[in-house]
Amino acid sequence: MTEPSSLLLVLLSSLTSAAGPILLKQGMKPIQIKKLALGTFLYVIGIGLFILALQGGELSTLYPLISITYIWVLLLGHYWLKERISNLQKLGVFAIILGVIIIAV
Repeated sequence: MTEPSSLLLVLLSSLTSAAGPILLKQGMKPIQIKKLALGTFLYVIGIGLFILALQGGELSTLYPLISITYIWVLLLGHYWLKERISNLQKLGVFAIILGVIIIAV
């Protein structure tokens, strides 16, 4: 049985792992070492949180939740980078959520 705290850790892991590439993208034009370093650091934090989550949960339940990272990237890219969200991407978000529900629950 997967503990609720492990589920929360995976959700935090996915959010920090999604913020990483946003900062990496922002740090590229022009090159901004601080943003690149912070983006890389957030990736590492995301991995650490996922490892902690594994202590209290089943891999078959927790790992599919990592796909929520794609949704976070889409939303953060929209708000921070002003990227457009297409209807096809919205459909993809629905498919990810449905897939997580089917596999993980």
